[in-house]
Amino acid sequence: LAQAIWLSVRPVAANKRMPNSVFNYGQQHLIALEPFAMSTFLAACLGCLAQATVILASNQPVLPTFVFPEEGDAYFGNNVDALKASLDVAVSQGCLQTWPLTTPTEIALVFRHDSFVPETADFYIQYQMEQVAAGPTEDLLGGFKGFSANNPQYRKKLANALQVWEWSPRQMKYLSTNLPGDVTKKVHYVPLWSSVGVEDSHASCDEILEQPSCQAEPGVDVLFFGALTVARKKLCESVDAEMKRLELKQGMPIVSQCVSGVFGAALECKICKAKVLYSDHSREGAVLETHRINPLLAIGKAVVSAKSSDDVLDSFYSQALEFTTSENIPQAIARLLVDEEARFKLEWNGYALAQKMKLGAQAHVCRALNSLASAAGESALPSAKQGLQNYVPYLYERRLTNNTNTTMPTPVPVPLPTPTPTPTPTPTPTPTPIPLPTPLPTPTPLPTPLPTPLPTPLPTPTPTPLPTPLPTPLPTPLPTPLPTPLPTPLPTPTPTPTPTYVAPPPAPSPVYVAATPVPSP
Repeated sequence: LAQAIWLSVRPVAANKRMPNSVFNYGQQHLIALEPFAMSTFLAACLGCLAQATVILASNQPVLPTFVFPEEGDAYFGNNVDALKASLDVAVSQGCLQTWPLTTPTEIALVFRHDSFVPETADFYIQYQMEQVAAGPTEDLLGGFKGFSANNPQYRKKLANALQVWEWSPRQMKYLSTNLPGDVTKKVHYVPLWSSVGVEDSHASCDEILEQPSCQAEPGVDVLFFGALTVARKKLCESVDAEMKRLELKQGMPIVSQCVSGVFGAALECKICKAKVLYSDHSREGAVLETHRINPLLAIGKAVVSAKSSDDVLDSFYSQALEFTTSENIPQAIARLLVDEEARFKLEWNGYALAQKMKLGAQAHVCRALNSLASAAGESALPSAKQGLQNYVPYLYERRLTNNTNTTMPTPVPVPLPTPTPTPTPTPTPTPTPIPLPTPLPTPTPLPTPLPTPLPTPLPTPTPTPLPTPLPTPLPTPLPTPLPTPLPTPLPTPTPTPTPTYVAPPPAPSPVYVAATPVPSP
């Protein structure tokens, strides 16, 4: 660069317009260069600047990319789609602007406790979906009995996560007191509304109802979907009995149904056609099942739910759900079926809450990403990749062989060895292979937030006014009773001896016609 500059100023130097020391240096070192050397050295200078630009650019932060193992999944597929949209909004709003890493980073965001983390992912975020603060279940659900934060396998999964996203305030408190301090500082409150879509829900449900397969499917008035524990089966029977009584009383058919293991379009069709849906807990001490309830509210459905152990969540949803005890759920359903005005109001309140909570959840997503960027800047990210292989080995194979996770794979029956045939003429037949017990299906998935919104998002339904607010109708007064007409008395004969009185022809007796009743004023 110095040489190029010298060549450009040499004519000036030759006219003695610069100090002798500079001129002498140029004479000694550069005077012998050919005239074309100037362009050569300038090109070298520009090349150096280009290399410096590349080096500087390579030191610019590279935002992480997010991958979703459950994308397209029957249970969590719709959650993934909505969460991707939420993350895009958060990143566009600058929630990761302090991210410091200059190398590409891939982060998997998983929902299930047994989700497979791709080998390409550097880290994973666990969206904690389990009822960790509740008591054990009486049934085996999803391969675990009494699954909680005390489960050593799950504790390891949470400890190795880059972050843990929790959706329940009560469970946030539970995790903060039941996990080590280095794990609890990674737990962030991110409501499940971040993974629920509420846009175009009405159109989506209309499209579902127009599908030939849905039109051919008979609809139901009352619907429950989910894993059918012993308690839930008893509740379904109670609801069926109450609907039968209501049917006899109202004189019209009422159909109720409980389904398990139904997903995708078939479940969406049932949801869109139902008038009332209800939810109950799978175990004692459970918090509100918002992963099942949120999509229903987003499409304007009336939902009856048992009260939960999370008072904060119940308060959030108090105007959008019909809360009651598990024992009174059948009666609450019957009231909503009879009182259409109350049902429409509940539907509208739920739809309005969906819009409000979706916007509120976005701020929580942004805060979680801000914390993630700060941890990266403090070099607090885990040093080694952690995948499912470091969690539970047998679940790794389960995820490979069961991508949709709608049911657990049925083990292949293992036949017993054929016994040695006895010397009798008729050979002993080989015993029938004894199959291993078939595991129960995993918990029912979150319904695709598909919507049949309210017939039209109604403004808060107002009672239909009577044609004219009449006072309590008074009975129409009877006409004033007329006196019973007496026969006209014959005139008393005149006692005079004058000519005999001849009565004129008798006048017809007056006929009394009842007066037309005068209408009440």
